[in-house]
Amino acid sequence: MGQELTKMRKAARLDARDVSSYLGINASIVSRIENGRTAPTENEVDNYMRVCGVNDRKRRNEMLTICHDVLRKGWWEGYSDDVARTLMDCMWLESKALEIRAFAVSTLPGLLQTPGYAKAVMRANAPQATSEDLDRWLEVRMTRQVVLSRHDPIAFASIIDESAIKRLTSARLDAKPQLDYLIEVSRRSNIDIRVLPISEGVHASTGGGFEVHTLVSPYPQVAILPTAAGDLCVEGDDVQRVVQAYDSLLEVSLNVTESRKFIVAERDKL
Repeated sequence: MGQELTKMRKAARLDARDVSSYLGINASIVSRIENGRTAPTENEVDNYMRVCGVNDRKRRNEMLTICHDVLRKGWWEGYSDDVARTLMDCMWLESKALEIRAFAVSTLPGLLQTPGYAKAVMRANAPQATSEDLDRWLEVRMTRQVVLSRHDPIAFASIIDESAIKRLTSARLDAKPQLDYLIEVSRRSNIDIRVLPISEGVHASTGGGFEVHTLVSPYPQVAILPTAAGDLCVEGDDVQRVVQAYDSLLEVSLNVTESRKFIVAERDKL
């Protein structure tokens, strides 16, 4: 929202004081709106476009749609005291996604995890967490998975590094139910699961896992890169580099049928 309003103002050759004078608000508030720190009202956005001379109906409708979404509360807001802000952002993105493409390296994708496996991963990542914390986080994780099974489910494609599956079976952390679940969901029309064999060695994403979200109009495509400090969200040209990495990984991954056979074979070892 802030980026688009800034583009409009600059295209109209106006400064923040011109806009603030027209809107009847302080210039510092205009700055906060453009920096994404303050959510504007629909009326402010409408007037912003008027002063910037934006008359295209489609463009105006898109901006008002974004404004409405910014101000709208989602189910995840009830967990704001329990999870990181970056995770809240990810859940918002999932709610707006048409398609998600993911590459998972050390653990299985969160949207495909069973409760037992998810809780074990959470406990390993946060050994000091209380049982109440784990239960609350698990509730969030399981609720997020609704996007895959609702009446208009998103398309979810995931490339899973073989090491993530091998680590699961060797640790025996809820392994059989988790692998059974992967096999089950891999047959859904909106889910595509591929396995990247270890034999492929060095590949296009030696830096770790990632996700690419294709969102509903008018939102841009977004990539999520997990880091030790939280998830990093990128847009624009940087997203295309992530998409290219995914496509390169797809070329050397097993196909859907081979991937399912691989998972079945690992499950049968247990």
